[in-house]
Amino acid sequence: MNLVDVSGSSCGATETSGPSAAGPYKINGTNVKFLQACINGSSILSPETQKGKDFFAKAITSGPATVELDFGVALHFTSEDFETAKKLMLDTKQAL
Repeated sequence: MNLVDVSGSSCGATETSGPSAAGPYKINGTNVKFLQACINGSSILSPETQKGKDFFAKAITSGPATVELDFGVALHFTSEDFETAKKLMLDTKQAL
């Protein structure tokens, strides 16, 4: 699971770069190390370790989650209908 910022605030308009250290950012109050990469001007954030990836995925899919980024930016996720969204994603993967 990744976070995508298409605003261009972290990357140049057409910038593409390899992963570099970012954060740590707080997920439900727990610090998690992230990596950031730019792809065509969009910033992709992903937890750095497998333990962080597992923690992030569980936080997002199991209930309300808050991710605190730089400069006081907080993202709030609810998971009230995650099973429906997950089913739709799986159905799409199995499309011909």
